Amino acid sequence: MANARSAAIAKNDLTQGNILKKIIMFALPVLGGSIFTQLYNVVDSIVVGQFVGASALAAVGSSFTISMLCNSIFAGLGGGSSVLCSQYYGAGQKEELGDMVATTYTLGLIIGAILTVVGILIARPVLMLLNTPADILDNSVIYLQIVFAGSIGHLFYNMGAAVLRGLGDAKWPMYFLIVCSVINVILDLLFVVVFHWGVAGVAWATIIAQTVSAVGVVWRTVRGGYGFKLSFKMLRVNGKKALALCRIGIPTALSMLISSMGMLVIQRYNNGFGSNFVATMTIVQKVDGFAMLPIQAIGMSATTFVGQNLGAGRDDRVKQGIRIISTSVIILGVVMGLAMYFFGYQLSGAFTTEPAVMEMSRNCLRIVCFMYWAMGLQMTFQGVMRGAGAATVPMIISFVCMIVRIPVAYFIAVRPNYYQGMLISMVISTMLGAFILFLFYKFSNWKKHVVIRKAPAAPAAKEE
Repeated sequence: MANARSAAIAKNDLTQGNILKKIIMFALPVLGGSIFTQLYNVVDSIVVGQFVGASALAAVGSSFTISMLCNSIFAGLGGGSSVLCSQYYGAGQKEELGDMVATTYTLGLIIGAILTVVGILIARPVLMLLNTPADILDNSVIYLQIVFAGSIGHLFYNMGAAVLRGLGDAKWPMYFLIVCSVINVILDLLFVVVFHWGVAGVAWATIIAQTVSAVGVVWRTVRGGYGFKLSFKMLRVNGKKALALCRIGIPTALSMLISSMGMLVIQRYNNGFGSNFVATMTIVQKVDGFAMLPIQAIGMSATTFVGQNLGAGRDDRVKQGIRIISTSVIILGVVMGLAMYFFGYQLSGAFTTEPAVMEMSRNCLRIVCFMYWAMGLQMTFQGVMRGAGAATVPMIISFVCMIVRIPVAYFIAVRPNYYQGMLISMVISTMLGAFILFLFYKFSNWKKHVVIRKAPAAPAAKEE
């Protein structure tokens, strides 16, 4: 048993072994989990679009930006914990690692409960503020309130998965996502097709499935096998670790909140083009999400890879890894961009049969496909900065990019009533973000933000 556990721990250690192989082995389960996440999100949209109608599909889409606003907080907490866990893991400080995980879960429970109550209360006022079309407002409110009711389950899955990935284990989060996706698909069909619950059925299916996956990742963390123990008695807030988590997690959350709040303005712009365009953007988000999956999987590996290796003092290995990851996401970005350019129209047909929406979807996808390589680089360097604990940098750059995107969208899309301009503004801001992050990586002292690390090791032979 002890030998098996030691072997499992060594397999999750990204500070040793062939870099490319380690990154691929980490990224593949992330990709697998992301595919299943997109699968149940797409099934939601397909079931609603095909069995309820385009207006119901637009209602689900109009709620997406608001729910992402709260998910930013979840991702911030999880991201901060993932970075610290990876650094403690790389430095070999297992007892401190256990305290960090316990603090993460305790804070998550408190914050999740608050967000549940607040979200349910503000759903309708916020949707009205966003100028949600009257014909989809009621359905949007129903969907959003139910999603908020399941905030704790969603939060705990994201946090638990982030903790496990920080420990180098991307497989168990994938396993639970597969279970979650299967449950979600079954419940979608049951609640919508059989029970005729409409958008409410889709929302209930989602939160039930997410709660199951949340229980799974918490169980896996408690069960052990990562060199530390976690029990119910340990659930408390360690002040020092909570502050460290907030120092990384709050800028990470704010970075996503800035993007989400900017997206509220973008959503208002989208709503002004009518329900057909809202439905189109819902389709684009789903199809585009699939195209980005392999790029995201490789880019996400940067956070854990950098965190573990900086914690272990392997600065030489960090530099090699970043070069490998950057090259990989550029190649993947070009390949996926070409695929979306030529086959985007056919993919949009899975969501709707309405010719106007399908044509708008093709036009939009043929614009966003040119930004995938830049999005990959942006994700990579964001991951590098966060892995080192320099989470403020991505936050500032997110703010700059959104400040650019909003007026660009207004002047090239809203003013001339040119809906494609909404996508062009996205491409411009993405490329700008990738360029600025690269400059920070090359010319700033981002490694000084590492919370815990061994003394830097002597340069070793390349491990590519």
